[in-house]
Amino acid sequence: DPFYTLYTTRFEVVMTMTALALSSGNQAAAFLATVSAPAQYEEQAKLALPKIKEASSVLAFAAANILPLRESLPYDRPPEVVPGLLSAVSVLFRATGQQVAAKQAALKNMSPSLLAKLYMAAAKLMEESDGGLRGLSHDYKDLQQPLKTWTAAGHRFLLAVALRNFGVDIWNAQKHGEGLGCARAAKMNHDKAVSEGILHGASQSLAARVEEESSSLDRMLAAWEKDNKLVYFERVKEPEVLPEAKAVTAADCPEFPLPTPPFSLSFDTATSV
Repeated sequence: DPFYTLYTTRFEVVMTMTALALSSGNQAAAFLATVSAPAQYEEQAKLALPKIKEASSVLAFAAANILPLRESLPYDRPPEVVPGLLSAVSVLFRATGQQVAAKQAALKNMSPSLLAKLYMAAAKLMEESDGGLRGLSHDYKDLQQPLKTWTAAGHRFLLAVALRNFGVDIWNAQKHGEGLGCARAAKMNHDKAVSEGILHGASQSLAARVEEESSSLDRMLAAWEKDNKLVYFERVKEPEVLPEAKAVTAADCPEFPLPTPPFSLSFDTATSV
């Protein structure tokens, strides 16, 4: 069925800004897709992050300053004008920026404690985006299910990465039972991410990342389970507190500045006598 057409300036502005945001997001993805070795990631991340931040700030501006439209919308309208959608996708871009920053830190061999905090912040942003999408009216049938699947399963996946790093930090502090409990919680969330469909339609890079995380978790759990049974004999328990979320500037998107028109018009209102 054809979309309902709206011929208003506000509608045209929303559609233009949405196209700009998605174009920026696609450019960021293209930069990161060219990475073939860890040594290249830092350079490409520096190119991608400004585009990710631009995409987020553009959508946040449109959601806060242009939507909702004044018109009474039928259900067969472009999804870009649905109240709440642009806000949720804006937060999703912020979560992406936080993940890029976390991966930069991982490649620089930052501490497991810091990595846990960075990934926990990404997980919280993903959870916020997922909540925004699921809060939209169920009458809107054209919002793609893969987007909702990614935010829900992506939240679980990022939480698992955060918990794995938190577990390493706790284990290294000689709290073996609590560290093992954290690793088990990471494995549970990772398995839920897979069962909830994170690999459904996943890109080659995402599929490889999920597989790599799964292998790391399995190896870590097997070694820790064995060591605790043979050496430490500590009671396994969940960590009493989760890692603190540490947001970085990659997820801090400034307000989008409207471009200045290249020309202006002035009118002489003086009345001749």
